[in-house]
Amino acid sequence: MPEGDEDFSLHWNMLKELFSKRFLAAGERGGLLEFSRFQRDEVGVWPHRYWEHAIRDELDFTQHLDYIRFNPMKHGLVERVVDWQWSTFHRYDIL
Repeated sequence: MPEGDEDFSLHWNMLKELFSKRFLAAGERGGLLEFSRFQRDEVGVWPHRYWEHAIRDELDFTQHLDYIRFNPMKHGLVERVVDWQWSTFHRYDIL
């Protein structure tokens, strides 16, 4: 965030919009939608709401990073964390 700018909602909205346009333009498709979003012809790239959390310290950062990295494996998308093609897991010495 730029110094003095704490408008998380605006920045997340801009980031999600840019990502979604590029994601869909690349031929990808969104996920499942709630019925109300389906009725409005919305694309299910992102959850309807987002969760905001300011990282408190190094341990908090590590815990959130681990959560993100292990999610594809947790949900059965890959067998090993390093198999997720978008993972940054290989960039860090974890063990």
